[in-house]
Amino acid sequence: MPEDPVLRTLDEMTLDESFSPDFVRFQRHVLVAQRRAQALAEELYPPPEREPNFPIDRSLVLVDPRALGVLLEELEGAPQSASAKNPEMRELLAGLRESPRLGEELVQASVGRVDMLELKRLASELEVSAFGVLLVGRLVAKPFLLAALSHLAPGFEPPPLDEQTPGRCPRCDSPAAFALLTGKEGRRQLVCGACDLRWPFHRLRCPTCQNADGEKQGLVSLGEDKTRRLEVCEVCRRYVKTLDQRELPQGFPVHPAIE
Repeated sequence: MPEDPVLRTLDEMTLDESFSPDFVRFQRHVLVAQRRAQALAEELYPPPEREPNFPIDRSLVLVDPRALGVLLEELEGAPQSASAKNPEMRELLAGLRESPRLGEELVQASVGRVDMLELKRLASELEVSAFGVLLVGRLVAKPFLLAALSHLAPGFEPPPLDEQTPGRCPRCDSPAAFALLTGKEGRRQLVCGACDLRWPFHRLRCPTCQNADGEKQGLVSLGEDKTRRLEVCEVCRRYVKTLDQRELPQGFPVHPAIE
C-alpha cells in the first residue's frame, strides 16, 4: 500500500514545536477513523446506472450502520481530544452509538447544505447543544459523502470560471473551507470543507453573498504570517480563510484535511 502523504505530514507535524502535539494526534486519529468508515461504506454501492445531477442530492448518500458504529467508537476513543475532555461531547457520541437511527439522521442533516432545523431537533432529542451536534455532524458525514461521490461521481470536473460559478461546492453543495491563491497572478481556488474539491472562483468576490465591491471587503492578517489570512466581507459579515500558495516553497504540499 502506498504511503499516505497526509498522514506522513501529520506525523511530521508532531515533531514541530509550533503545533500542539495533542491536537495533531487528535486530527490524525479522526482522519484514520474517517477513512476506515469510508472504506466500509463504499461496499454499499452497486455500479451507478447514470451520473447524478450536481450538487449531489443528500438522499443518494447511504449510511452503513456498521461503518457509522466503527466511526463513532473511534471518535469516542480519540486521544487527547476535545470530546475526551468535554462531558457533553462524550454524551453526544455515546447517545449516537446507542441510537443508530439518530446517527443516520445526523449524517443526512450534515451533508451539503446543513439542515440547521434538523440539527436543532437532534440536539434537543440528545439533550446537547446545537453547536456540538453541528461539529460532530460534520465529522461523521464526511466519510459517507466521500463514499457516495467515489461511486457516483468519480470523474467529476469543476465548472469553468464564469458569472454563474458558485461560492459553494459545485459537487456536494457544502461551504468552502478555505481559499487558495496560486500562480503569479494569484488565481483563486475555493476548497470544499466536506469533499475536498477545488474549483476556480473570482478573485474579488465573496463566496457567501457574491459581493464584488472591493471597498466592502477587507483582509485580516495573522501576525507576521504572510501565507495565511482572513478575507472578510463587510456585506454579509462572513470570511474565508485564505492560503497564499505563492508564499510557500515550490512543491510544498497543501492538504485540505490539514488546512
